Formats: sequence, C-alpha cells, structure tokens
Amino acid sequence: LFGMVSLELADGLTISQELRYSQDQIDETSTPAGGTKGIFGDKFTNFLPRTIVEYQVSPDHMIYASAAKGNKPGGFNNSAGAGFSAVPNHLKPFDEESLWNYEAGVKTSWFDNKFTFNASVFYIDWTNVQVSTSIEVDGRNVSYTANAGKADGLGFETEFRVRPNSNIDIFGGFGYSPLRIIDYVDKRAVSAGLPARERSQVAGTPDWTANIGSVYTVPVGDNASVFLQGDVVYRSTTYATEANLAETGAKTTVGMQLGYRAGGLRAG
Repeated sequence: LFGMVSLELADGLTISQELRYSQDQIDETSTPAGGTKGIFGDKFTNFLPRTIVEYQVSPDHMIYASAAKGNKPGGFNNSAGAGFSAVPNHLKPFDEESLWNYEAGVKTSWFDNKFTFNASVFYIDWTNVQVSTSIEVDGRNVSYTANAGKADGLGFETEFRVRPNSNIDIFGGFGYSPLRIIDYVDKRAVSAGLPARERSQVAGTPDWTANIGSVYTVPVGDNASVFLQGDVVYRSTTYATEANLAETGAKTTVGMQLGYRAGGLRAG
C-alpha cells in the first residue's frame, strides 16, 4: 500500500509526505537426506515513510531536502535442494535490515535548458546490515548470512548534461559514497591474521564513481532518428565480502552503441 499528500506552505515551498506499507512473508522448507522436513517462516511488516521539502527558487532552480526509510526482509540459512545446511540452528535465521537516508541538494537548469546541473549530499544510517560470512562445522567452512550491526556513510553526488544543439548531448557525473560497517570483525579476516578494523567497507560498494559520455543523434524521418552513443564509467575498488580480503581493484568500462529510435521503439 502507498499513499502521499502534498502541502504548499508558501509560494514555491512544498512539503510532501509519503507512506508505504509493506509485508513480506518468508517461508522455506528444507529436507535433509534422512527425509525429515524442516519448515521455517517469518513475517516482516514495515511502515516506510518519506518526507520531502522542496523550494522552487526560480523556474529553473530548486533546492530540496528529504528523509526516507527503507528495508530488506530477513530470511533463513538453508541449502536449497541439499536438506538442512550445516549452519547451527541458532544461526539459521537472520533479521531484516533497515536504513534511513537523509539527503539535501539542488536541481538547476541554465541557458534555456541547454545546461543542467544537479548536486546532492547524503547521509545513510544503516542497521542490522546483512553480510555473508562463514563458520567452521565438522572441519569445513560453511557460508551463511548474518547481521553485522550498524553501518553509515556520508557522501555526495553530482551530475550534468550539456546540449549545445539538437544533435549533441553530453552528460556525466561524479560521486563519493564511503559506506562502512562499524566495529564488525569477520572471522575470515582474523584467520588471515589481519588486524581488526573499526570501519570495514561494505561489500560491493565503491567509494568513488564517475562517468562521462555523449550521444550524437541524426533525424532520418518523421519521429525517427539514428544515434551513436559512447561513454566511460569508472568505479573505485570494491570487496567481495565485509571481511575486506578479496579486492576487485578499480574498474573503468568504455561503451559504444549505435542504434535507432522511432516513437517509443529503441533498437541498438
């Protein structure tokens, strides 16, 4: 269920309140080699609010601030198709995670919409973070999902778009988002002889991101065009798990696309 109300407090100043109700029923059944079934189930119910305050400084310039809550349901550490996993019973369930995202920024347009620039700063307050870890059972390592406590991050994002004429579109962006788990010690890092970190990088999240690209479009008829697009995307190094052992290294991707657009159809 979802609902929203908006109220204009003054000329150009608007406050909006959204509320989403979610209910996730998680049920899992596992059958070990012996044939005895295990049935696991839990229900996760949440009210997820989002508050937005916007001030239209001028027709082309707007500032805003928002606060929003999100969640990810919990679950169970069962091996699909392999019966009960070797994870001890007290580690089978893991809790849902939730976060609050606080954001403030500007959205601007210049020179008859030929240049747009948006920027924002944000703070993420994350609790019960779900992480992948492992435990030794009967002499072998068994992976499972656990809750690691709290994480946070203070960052920013910027994006721009330049359209000097109807054929050329240039775009790009730059961001910094250092998400860190606080006071979490992964057993794998300890086993590897690494010192405990006060703040470990959240798995799969780069600190730095950047992109730049351009699209060149040529009309070929009524409501149809051919386009050539190229872009470069950069992501700083990430880690496979919160143990921060396996590092991917920074990655730069170059893309090129030739395509055709007609109405709502796009091919390429």
